Amino acid sequence: MTLLLFAGAPPLHAGPWLPAGDRQVREDVELLTAAGFIQGPLGSWPLPWMQVAPGLALARQGAPAPHILAAVRRLERLSARDLQSTRVEARVQATTDPDLLRDFEDTARETVDAGFRYEFDSGRLTLSLGGGYRDGQDGRDFHAENSYAAYAAGNWALYAGYVQHWWGPGQDSALLFSNNARPIPQIGIKRLQPTPIDLPVLRWLGPFKFDAFAGILTEKRESTRYDNPAVVGFRASFEPADGFEIGLNRALQLCGRNRPCGAGTVFDALFPFGDAENTGTLDEPGNQLGGFDLTYRFMAGNVAASTYMEWEAEDEAGIFLLDRFVRMYGATAAGALGEQGASWTANVEYTNTLAKGYFDANSFLDPITFVGIAYNNGIYREGFTYRDDVLGASIGGDSELITLRGSITDTSNRRYYAAYRRAELNSPDRIGNMALSRNRERVNMLTAGAVIPTSFGDLSGELRLQDDRPNTPDRSSARISAEIGWRTRF
Repeated sequence: MTLLLFAGAPPLHAGPWLPAGDRQVREDVELLTAAGFIQGPLGSWPLPWMQVAPGLALARQGAPAPHILAAVRRLERLSARDLQSTRVEARVQATTDPDLLRDFEDTARETVDAGFRYEFDSGRLTLSLGGGYRDGQDGRDFHAENSYAAYAAGNWALYAGYVQHWWGPGQDSALLFSNNARPIPQIGIKRLQPTPIDLPVLRWLGPFKFDAFAGILTEKRESTRYDNPAVVGFRASFEPADGFEIGLNRALQLCGRNRPCGAGTVFDALFPFGDAENTGTLDEPGNQLGGFDLTYRFMAGNVAASTYMEWEAEDEAGIFLLDRFVRMYGATAAGALGEQGASWTANVEYTNTLAKGYFDANSFLDPITFVGIAYNNGIYREGFTYRDDVLGASIGGDSELITLRGSITDTSNRRYYAAYRRAELNSPDRIGNMALSRNRERVNMLTAGAVIPTSFGDLSGELRLQDDRPNTPDRSSARISAEIGWRTRF
């Protein structure tokens, strides 16, 4: 795709953005943000280089602690590569069985998952030409998911192509848009530097970012005639106080073959006055989700810490009053390991996608449980999914997940990590919801792995153990799987 919009923008620093999918990069960015070097909200990935780059220069001037300086150097190496006018990235991943649940890290989607990308950067315009191969995925084995065009226009980037989003502060889950499903073809706009809005009242919001995109779920939907529906996403995030980020999110699923898609439909979806959204009939404009997230980042002595939450609603309880929420809560800490630049990170996170109605209830402290509505829809019966994968949390609907995760990065930038997860899939034991399992399953999962930089690319390996599987009622079917990978950038 091409995008020819606007002119007169200054050159981008190091390409348009840092893509979602690299946990070490994210840990480094969040460490520098908690330490006060990188400014503004971080809850929408890909993350613009124009937001990150000033913080690297500021950290260099501030003579930070060795582990913070090590994070700066890792990001600077990526920045130096991305400052080149042409860039190449190649990766190959192979696994005995793809991971049951996906988190922020870009793991193999199929037993063989290979990709290649060539980027050209003229300063304002970035072209990424790429593709890949996955053995046995839904649809064609070959894909063009690494292809996009992005153009910088002042403080905005306009883009078209395949871009993977991760919205919200979650490390293990993102409730609205995550990398659980493959990226879809889309057009979008992203604010590059989170500067305050210089208008009365609005400037009180502090550093402000905005993201929006519209894409097509390019698939035939078997249970309805509404093939190729559209998905639209909006996110506004701001930082009214140092370290305190607020994100407001919204998603629309509408149009598609044999569905109305005129101006009236779009207007009713964007501005659902009265009962325009909740008629209970096919006259509704489509499926809507929306909510918010809150994050507070701070330094506790020499430890960078954050607490966060995200709520996303499946319905409304009156005009513009969201209700029937899925929920996620978490906390992260990171600090130095010795005095030579090694570091550690720890995270705990809880996700619950069994929707709760707080405004339907007599008391906010005693919400009503709504079974089978999370990521589901009466019009689009395949739900808020793309090629059978939920666009939000990887556990799907009506499920619960607890994660404990830790990592160590040594002085040679070798990263070692481990995680424990406990998933309660389809806790109401109901057929027809968006859970990963048709019946109730409790699955314990252990993961351990490493990423080792070498002169010819990064080598990775991961072992996974789980004590049960989806769709195995009345029996436990354990599984051990392994994954190896190689990635190089030049």
